Amino acid sequence: MFTLFNLIIIGALYLLEEAANSDFLFVHLAIYYLFMLIPSLSVTVRRLDDIGHSGWMYLVNFIPLVGGIILLILLVLIAKQTITSMA
Repeated sequence: MFTLFNLIIIGALYLLEEAANSDFLFVHLAIYYLFMLIPSLSVTVRRLDDIGHSGWMYLVNFIPLVGGIILLILLVLIAKQTITSMA
């Protein structure tokens, strides 16, 4: 849901910039990405924790060419089923 929300916002920013014939698309997207950096990192680390990997596995993303692909594969894995007590 987080990624879908981000894609909708980015699409809306793009459409607004095109409708206004503005040249500030890069500036607005850069500001949006800066605001979403911490929440995006948080969601990714939580997802890695859900599948049983350390949050430090996010650093795989910084390996040139293959890091993003490896991280994507890790993020789409099925989460481990755990029984938690609400007591």
